[in-house]
Amino acid sequence: MVRAFQDRLAQEIEKAIHTKFSGVSFEANVENPKKPDLHLDYVFMTPWEILWFMIPMRLFRPLVNSQFNHRIPREVHKNLSRLSSQWIDAVSISIDNMSRQAIDFINNEIATIENILAKAPDQKKEIERAISDLESMKLSI
Repeated sequence: MVRAFQDRLAQEIEKAIHTKFSGVSFEANVENPKKPDLHLDYVFMTPWEILWFMIPMRLFRPLVNSQFNHRIPREVHKNLSRLSSQWIDAVSISIDNMSRQAIDFINNEIATIENILAKAPDQKKEIERAISDLESMKLSI
């Protein structure tokens, strides 16, 4: 939107005063989400390495594996949901910030152009006088 505004402004300035206008470049700041808020259930925090020698894994391996395989999809879904929620919040905040930055940038550009035009002297009379002088010189030749 800002780029389209700058392009239209540059075209109008070029039409009006026959001068190329590039303006100031606009760069929006995007903020990434902070550290992801992940949570693991207690099953994944059991110190199996300490107790492994007490568990006859030949007998309990299918039970342990099925327990992990059953809980892993739920944990992944839960943590991906948390992460996507954080990204949604961060993107929403970034979009709000970018729109505010864009509006401020456009207002500053407009104010700058208005100040330049307000301080520029009105040269209409001088141009008309120069044209009449040229016409009188043309007639005298």
